[in-house]
Amino acid sequence: MTTYNRHYRSKKFFLCVHTGEKDTIGFEHKDNRLTIFSFIHHGSGVYHAFNDEGEISTIKGKEENELVDLREHKYSSVVIHASADYKFISFNPWRRENNWTGRLVDEKETRIKSTRFYSCLIAFKNSFKINGIEIPEMSCVDLDTDREYEIEIGDSFVGFFEELPD
Repeated sequence: MTTYNRHYRSKKFFLCVHTGEKDTIGFEHKDNRLTIFSFIHHGSGVYHAFNDEGEISTIKGKEENELVDLREHKYSSVVIHASADYKFISFNPWRRENNWTGRLVDEKETRIKSTRFYSCLIAFKNSFKINGIEIPEMSCVDLDTDREYEIEIGDSFVGFFEELPD
């Protein structure tokens, strides 16, 4: 059994939470696919991406708490096979043609700053603090351009995403 929920919506992106059991197989057609990053909350699986030339790329989610970069496959149909019970959280821009960067914030980082027009932090797992304010799991904080923020990551897993200029 598998469950899919659109969990968080903003003006620039939305997050989808996918949960399921070992050996679940899922499919996304390229016309409906907007995922460019996927956070492995727990579990593991393999993505098989099919491009228009008939080539197949295989991407393995190696471990829990990993942010998988799927940008090169945003125009591909995908088959997903879960090798364990899982929870994946996908980052999906509303406009496929927009370019983004994304990474997990290192637990040792105490400050963060973006020079991009739009950037945000997302609490994928557990809560974190920004300028002393606790941000709960599955919440997002938009960052102001060129402003430095104090952050306390602790045991959380936080994604840092920046929209790149056209």
